[in-house]
Amino acid sequence: RVLFAQLDRGRLRSEHWLETLLSLDVEGRIAQLLLDALSLFGEPHPQGTLITAPLTHADLAGLIGSTRETVTLTLGKMKRTGVIDFYKRRVVVRDHNALKQCLKPA
Repeated sequence: RVLFAQLDRGRLRSEHWLETLLSLDVEGRIAQLLLDALSLFGEPHPQGTLITAPLTHADLAGLIGSTRETVTLTLGKMKRTGVIDFYKRRVVVRDHNALKQCLKPA
């Protein structure tokens, strides 16, 4: 029973992520990935919430189906607008509400 419940949760997560990939632009996909990472790897930080997982721009690009260059440009925009920051090569989410606003359909 436990195994089937875990498999079902995995299937639902996969379906959710596929829907995300198909329905959101790159900024939205990055935002969704960061929001998901917050729930798994988020720790309080003086500037917001630190994502402790060591995600490179190339890692993010591979996870969301984009290029490293596009991810770098998009993260730079998010940093300039105060949504995120970086601390020791990790992402700090400064404004959770603004990050959620990035979840606009493509």
